[in-house]
Amino acid sequence: MPRYHTNSTAIRKFRSEYYRLRSYEARLNEQLHHMFKRIKQIEEDEELSLAKHILLTTLLAQTEQQKAELEAQAVSKQRDKQLKKAEKELKELRVQYKRNDLHLAVLDRKKEKDNMANYILKEAKRDQVTVRIQSAYTSWKKLEQLQAAEQQSQAVYEAQVIELVKASLSESQTVDTLTIQRLSDTFVSTASNTLHLASSNTLQVLSGDAKVWLFCPGQEAAA
Repeated sequence: MPRYHTNSTAIRKFRSEYYRLRSYEARLNEQLHHMFKRIKQIEEDEELSLAKHILLTTLLAQTEQQKAELEAQAVSKQRDKQLKKAEKELKELRVQYKRNDLHLAVLDRKKEKDNMANYILKEAKRDQVTVRIQSAYTSWKKLEQLQAAEQQSQAVYEAQVIELVKASLSESQTVDTLTIQRLSDTFVSTASNTLHLASSNTLQVLSGDAKVWLFCPGQEAAA
């Protein structure tokens, strides 16, 4: 009996230990199952993360490419805009250039007209001065002729007076008061006529402003 009892206790202990070990094994299996499941989840997550990384890398590359394309398009649009603006400014400058050419042409024609008018005016003034000089020269010659005639007349008067004096002296050796008065009147009349003729036929030429005045007897002529 005691031996059986001992065996029964050992069996119970064995069973208890067996069940405990089985329970521990079950827990280990469960933990192992959870661990494998977690490892699998981690692997899946890692694969997913890798896929996400690849996808994000691809998207990033595409984004960079799109960004570069958009920047290129923006630069191209900006260049096109600047090119259009430059073309517009060029057209405006060409229009202004044509206007300036027309204005310069008008100014050139006006300048030519002014130069022609000045040339004609100068030629007219030159011709006028030439005419004045010729007229003054002619008047001067006339004045010389008149002065020569005056001198000739004075010589004739002097000769007549001398003849008159000789005749008077031949008739009488004395000269009376009446003869002296007559001779005096003759000389005074001759001198007065000479002075009047010289003052009435005066030629005055003023140089410096190209003006000539000619004073003739009884009239004034500007040549």
